[in-house]
Amino acid sequence: MVNEELLVQKRMADWNRLEELVRRARGSVRSLTAAELAEMIRLYRSASADLAQAASQSSNPALVESLNTLVAHAYSVIYRPRRRPLSESIQRALWVSADTVRRRIWAVALAAILFFGSALLAVGLSRMEPEIKSMLVPPMMEASFEAWRSGEFPERDLMDSAGATTFYAVNNPRVAIIVNGLSSATLGAFAVVALWQNGSLIGLLADYVSETGKLGFLLGSIFPHGVPEIGGIFIACA
Repeated sequence: MVNEELLVQKRMADWNRLEELVRRARGSVRSLTAAELAEMIRLYRSASADLAQAASQSSNPALVESLNTLVAHAYSVIYRPRRRPLSESIQRALWVSADTVRRRIWAVALAAILFFGSALLAVGLSRMEPEIKSMLVPPMMEASFEAWRSGEFPERDLMDSAGATTFYAVNNPRVAIIVNGLSSATLGAFAVVALWQNGSLIGLLADYVSETGKLGFLLGSIFPHGVPEIGGIFIACA
């Protein structure tokens, strides 16, 4: 068993000094001189050894808890990640995202194939059996289908456009996170369902509006938000 009183008497000054250095360094390690930083690291290693000895040999839980807290605080200061400027963080996030897509491009391509394949399949099935269309198109979207078919929508003012932009900016990432999470939980099954639902609706809508010559109007209207939105679906499902 460790002599607790002797250990405390011998090491208390070092523990107090480490606590002082850690307290000063919490705001920024730069508040310490090079010598003080080296001292803090040395004292941290020494306190870690003291903690290991006390945890295995001491019968004083208060001593072990106190040393554990001290070592944990010192660890969080010494191994704290470097704070990056916002511009560097954004650049790194973009790089990691692009690299991830590049490494998983086969999965993104498979998601695109499933999406456009669902669109073509839905159109083919609806032309062979027109009743299938009513099964694939939810009742709440029928009015939207008719509006696209007519090619007429009320003009939006600046506030409406800003509101729509805000909606897409908030909703699309939220949907991507939900799709990604549910797809992971279902071993990819939810991704296939999401691609089928979205692909079949786009395919049926395009086929429906083409009957009145409004396909160009549809594509031109959904292109600004449709490309990043559908691309986001591919990446989330992939």
